Amino acid sequence: MGGSTPARRRNRTEPGNKGPGAVCAACTGSTHRRWQGRKWKKSLRGRGVQPRPLAWRKEQPHLQKNGQNEERKSRLLACAKQNRAGCGRLLPLRLAAAAVLAAALLALFGCSAKETEVSETFFVMDTVASLRLIGDKEQAESLLEQAAALAQELEARWSRTLPDSSIDRLNAGETVVLDQETAALLAQAAALSVETGGAFTPTVSPLVELWNIGEADSPPSREEIAALLPLPSPDFLAQARAGQPFSLPEGCRLDLGGVAKGEAANRICVLLRESSLRGALLVLGGQVSCVGTRADGEPWRIALRDPDGQQGETLAELRLTDLHIATSGDYERYLDFEGVRYCHILDPETGWPPETDLRSVTVVSSDGARADGLSTALFVMGLEPSLAFWREAGDFEAVFVTSDRRVIATEGLADCLSFSNGAGGYRFEFTA
Repeated sequence: MGGSTPARRRNRTEPGNKGPGAVCAACTGSTHRRWQGRKWKKSLRGRGVQPRPLAWRKEQPHLQKNGQNEERKSRLLACAKQNRAGCGRLLPLRLAAAAVLAAALLALFGCSAKETEVSETFFVMDTVASLRLIGDKEQAESLLEQAAALAQELEARWSRTLPDSSIDRLNAGETVVLDQETAALLAQAAALSVETGGAFTPTVSPLVELWNIGEADSPPSREEIAALLPLPSPDFLAQARAGQPFSLPEGCRLDLGGVAKGEAANRICVLLRESSLRGALLVLGGQVSCVGTRADGEPWRIALRDPDGQQGETLAELRLTDLHIATSGDYERYLDFEGVRYCHILDPETGWPPETDLRSVTVVSSDGARADGLSTALFVMGLEPSLAFWREAGDFEAVFVTSDRRVIATEGLADCLSFSNGAGGYRFEFTA
């Protein structure tokens, strides 16, 4: 693609809050033209980048902790409380309807009198999170508090925007003694970057800061993007060890946003599985994690959103237990400028939103961090390279929505995925 701006999808239906229904695995992203023969490398070469002085970070308005973030947080929480919807990432039942449904299910299926459903909505990791627990009321309420506290604790370590987090300090040029969880996450991010040929990379932070999707009014210039490329290889992260001092190479900055929510979900689910709860459903932005079953003993139902749909319109429904689902797409978080949509997912090689024939990618995996990172990487790759990657990896399943209105699911989902009838002229298929 070089230094030219790729052709990008023009505005479609604006995303909004969804109507009554099940949980929706939705997220954010970008996408536009078909993949044009890019070769995905098995490993990354070490690559340098011109360092910027540490003072540069303090001069960037979008990196400063100002009232805009608090305003956005308040707006998202207000939306979630109004709709019980995770601000558009759930297909919600309004509170009254949910209470009626819960009572009906208890009467119909004869759940224990001690078993109830409790839920909580909170803001963490720059998104609205939702957690539903089914089991003993006292235990469930205690676990809600523990899970929210754990998510906030992990955010305090892994956020690139929270002052004094481990990642914030590393990005500022400090030497940090790493805890076990942070060292393990850095190693996993580096390994995933190598495995995906750089389609996912944790060293993308300078580009994320430059684009500043969600706050910026216009895209950066070609010259500004080119000045940050190529990004440094994340191979050095393999040297990170728990309990040992660690620092970044000069000019390198990290963004673990592509795996942090998934790893947080992993650790919260471990906490929940150690309890006697019947089931739990955790939503962290585009990450959905299910433990056990619903109150009626059936698998959790996760609806996949139509990227072009109106409120509540879905393409398919997954029925899952004890798995993680992550979705990346081009329809929620983006910048509109002069009739062109630029999404928050960036191609680490070009510095622009990716050229791809995909509208969204949903990954199903037993590992939340892997699902999180792969949904981003596969979206950058495009359909055919993603299918080749899936066949070789063999440890996850996926659903792809393409720009020519196809919904393609991998064969491992055949028994737990149902397609919606007459959904927007889409063609549905399974692939081996």
